[in-house]
Amino acid sequence: MEFTKQPHDNIPASRAALKLALFAVLVFIIGALQVSLFSKVRLFSATPDILLAFVLGLGVFDGERTGAVIGVWAGVVSDALGGSVLMFSPFFYLMAGYLAGIAVKTLLGKNFLSWLVLCFAGCTARAVMTLICIAVGAHSPSFATALLHVVLPEFASTYLPALPVYFLARLLCRPFHKSMEMS
Repeated sequence: MEFTKQPHDNIPASRAALKLALFAVLVFIIGALQVSLFSKVRLFSATPDILLAFVLGLGVFDGERTGAVIGVWAGVVSDALGGSVLMFSPFFYLMAGYLAGIAVKTLLGKNFLSWLVLCFAGCTARAVMTLICIAVGAHSPSFATALLHVVLPEFASTYLPALPVYFLARLLCRPFHKSMEMS
């Protein structure tokens, strides 16, 4: 049985759809864990953004297209589960996944050091987005208060748990690439 191949990654269409469906379900599970479990076990008095790390991981290990597509879905899930009021998350996660894939393809390799740099950049972008949301708010605190009590705890609570997600994303993407190397 012959399948139509996609021009970019040379994976049969049915396998690509299966891969995206698997990643979409995992995004929903991670999002649910983020708002249920991780909101109760708060590191540095902030809830970690594990979805950001997962989208970055998919961008790194499966390419910019997967990072962008799953990034939009992660943003929708994040907003639907109460992550943001401005509905900016789909665009933010799209850009995170896409840029991670491009950075790995053009500048960096798929190694742990690159992961550290990309997570730092992603968490910094998330911190800027949080500052913008705070500034737009009606009763926004001073910059120093927002930075010390919201942004820095959010950065630390997202960056540290993001490091093990490197291994999860690598493990999840491996079967789709191993089977293509063998054929």
